[in-house]
Amino acid sequence: MEIDDLKRAWATGPVNKEPYAYMRTDPVPNRFKSVLNRIRIPELVGSAICLLGAAWIVWQFETLETSLLQAAGIATTSLLIALPALSVLSVLQFQVPHAGEPYTIALQIFLQQHKTFRRLQRVNLFLCYPLLVATVVLLSGYFQSRSTVVSPFFWTLAFSLGYLFLLFSSRQVSRRYNRSLREIESLLQEVSR
Repeated sequence: MEIDDLKRAWATGPVNKEPYAYMRTDPVPNRFKSVLNRIRIPELVGSAICLLGAAWIVWQFETLETSLLQAAGIATTSLLIALPALSVLSVLQFQVPHAGEPYTIALQIFLQQHKTFRRLQRVNLFLCYPLLVATVVLLSGYFQSRSTVVSPFFWTLAFSLGYLFLLFSSRQVSRRYNRSLREIESLLQEVSR
């Protein structure tokens, strides 16, 4: 009797036409998200570091004695808050295309988001150079007791190394982001086929 009851319950119960349907997901949004995370995660980590730096400067603001150092502290803090805001804004504006969305619309939306992202990244890069100047001036105030700060060698070395670092790191980041964005675009083109 129990076997007959089980057979009836099995036959009348909800039937799953595809037993492995729960395992199938649309690969395009998942791949889109994983490629986009290669941009999002470093930007969000960098934003957190900038905000921690701004908090540290605000916490140490009383140790800045001259008005020049206080102005550098205010400028550095302002830039360390503005840069993450732009960064987060540029990254969060990307949206994953919906499954039923036509390719042409998804590509148009992506291209518009890509243009906005590039524009905000250029502004971000432009703001990094005044941040470097303000940071070097600010660091000279924190290490005021050392004789190296008075030396012209310190200023030459600090600005030269800072600008070289910005140049090479921005070039590497730009290449990496462009590679990821090209991969997203090719993914969208693959969907259209």
